[in-house]
Amino acid sequence: MIVLWILVGLIVLAIFFLISIFNRLVWLRSQWKNNFSQIHIQLKRRYDLISSIVEMTKLEVSREKETIDAVSKTRNMALTASKDLAANIQNTSAMKQFMQAETSLGANLDKLFSLIEGFVELRTHPSMMQLADELTAIEDKILISRSAYNNSVMHYNFTLETFPSNIMAQMFDFQRAQIFEAEQTGHTQP
Repeated sequence: MIVLWILVGLIVLAIFFLISIFNRLVWLRSQWKNNFSQIHIQLKRRYDLISSIVEMTKLEVSREKETIDAVSKTRNMALTASKDLAANIQNTSAMKQFMQAETSLGANLDKLFSLIEGFVELRTHPSMMQLADELTAIEDKILISRSAYNNSVMHYNFTLETFPSNIMAQMFDFQRAQIFEAEQTGHTQP
């Protein structure tokens, strides 16, 4: 009879152990998804600011339409890619499209800010200076959020790969998360 109780106790203990592993995996997955949502919020604010900068630049620099249009186009592509990724954060191709769109946007922003640099009235306009300061602050928040996201992804992926949580991860089809790698550009200040 004692052996039966010991066996039942071990089974109950094993079940609680498996439940705790499963709950930890769910918590870690929720944490990195939440961290991405923080990036997404800052990106949305950034895209809105970029639109404001483009509109202000259009008024002052009408002959540089190609650069302004390129920024508007890549901003819209990045916004769409960000929304697509936020809707399905574990989609590998959505993450690649998002990172490509962000890289393209960064390159075009560099061109726009180089253009703005050549127009003293535009560069020193109080509204432009305020927009540039806000954009710099948002870029800093994105860097911090991206770092938190990547740390949570690394922790989650590590947990997926280590024993015994890797067994539970396979049983319940937990998928690896992707690191958010973005090229750094120098577009934080016109």
